[in-house]
Amino acid sequence: MTAASILLFVQSGLVLLATFYAGIIGTVVTALDGTGRSGSVTAVTLLQLVCVGLLIAAGVLELSGRPQLLWAAVATQLALALYWVFRIDDLTGPRNELDGFGVVPLFFVLAPLVALGLSFAPGARQWGELERQRRAGQASLQT
Repeated sequence: MTAASILLFVQSGLVLLATFYAGIIGTVVTALDGTGRSGSVTAVTLLQLVCVGLLIAAGVLELSGRPQLLWAAVATQLALALYWVFRIDDLTGPRNELDGFGVVPLFFVLAPLVALGLSFAPGARQWGELERQRRAGQASLQT
């Protein structure tokens, strides 16, 4: 579970960096292009920031042995990656030297999927159950 949490924290940092990068580049391209897509740039930037928050919260909850938010974080990350695959394809136009660039967003799905697997692996579940029992024992000793 600790490894899954670390992956989620690292992923949140990567998504945060990518969010700032995409927001700045999107704003500049929109201003130069004059297409009026600044609303979509703002919406996607805000959605990515929400995803960062979900990843951090899922990592914190995962550390305490409660993976409930992990599914939402992974699903949001997957949806954003798919959006960016199609968006990059739209931006690069018909076949050119940047054809492989649309695969880059799929790398943002790898860490959350690995964290999901680590969280629900039998060894991780056993450790989580032992951790909950240990905490319950400490709580009963304090009362």
